[in-house]
Amino acid sequence: MFRKPTCRINFAAITAILALGHVLSAQTAELDLAQKQIDADDLTAATATLESYLKEHPASAAAWIKRGNVADLAHDDRTALADYDRAEKNGVPPALLTYRRARSYMTLQNDEAALAQLELAMTNGVALGPKLDDKVFDPVRSTPRFKAILAQDDLILHPCADAPHRAFDFWVGEWTVTTKNGPKVGDSSIKRILNDCVILESWTGAGGGTGQSFNNYDAWNKTWKQFWVDASGSRQEYDEGVYQDGALRFTGHNPGPKRRTGSATLHCLQRRSGSRPAASGAVNRRRQDMDHRLRLLLRPQDYITYNGCSPPSRSCISLSSSRCILAS
Repeated sequence: MFRKPTCRINFAAITAILALGHVLSAQTAELDLAQKQIDADDLTAATATLESYLKEHPASAAAWIKRGNVADLAHDDRTALADYDRAEKNGVPPALLTYRRARSYMTLQNDEAALAQLELAMTNGVALGPKLDDKVFDPVRSTPRFKAILAQDDLILHPCADAPHRAFDFWVGEWTVTTKNGPKVGDSSIKRILNDCVILESWTGAGGGTGQSFNNYDAWNKTWKQFWVDASGSRQEYDEGVYQDGALRFTGHNPGPKRRTGSATLHCLQRRSGSRPAASGAVNRRRQDMDHRLRLLLRPQDYITYNGCSPPSRSCISLSSSRCILAS
């Protein structure tokens, strides 16, 4: 079986993708002509064009891939596999030939070899996406191995979909921020961006001040990090964020004028369930949150409250916060 995915950089996949991009970008007039003939379904002409070209350029990996594709379309799968072997010998990483080889193996009714090719793609972090919907894989679609391949492919396509990356989702939403006694101090729009790998905070204070923060989970260190910058050029950094017992806690640092870093107030964001049915049948939830933008405005005993509706359920919720003095 293939390895479980990680969010660490897969240098093998990056190298393979760059290599294939280099191979396929090495187009010539002859290869362009062959592609047009393939697109026109004139496979005989495309074969003749590619064979003529390969006599002069036997080390052209792009030409071998195209000739393999022609053989695949012509249902000459053994020739297709031989051509893909030649492409690999001329520099194409095997992980990037997996789909083509798997198709040919399926047509030859070699399910084991086909699944092994798809697993090789997964092991190397090469997502296949819609290619796995190819009807050629229908004979193995219901098997545990193919289902595992589909699950792995989804994780490669969505590397930030696992539970650690989604621990901060309770903050996502559109919020009106007030003090404990009611005066509005700002609006906070919290969204997921960049394939759900970053939580973007956009803050607008009641006095007109604005700022944004990037929040992301560091899979290497298993901690959350936040980088905040406002319109005045001030920045704050929070790291070592750990989600435990329903709370996400950061350690903050304020770079000083001489580039010194000092310890800042612990940055706490806590979710607590205190749910009770509302008249509409929705659920009211109490949650606690700490917003470091307001810590200079508030005394330690003060609270701020976020009021809004958080997607996707649109359940109306409120979040209250203090400097780690969490309401019971």
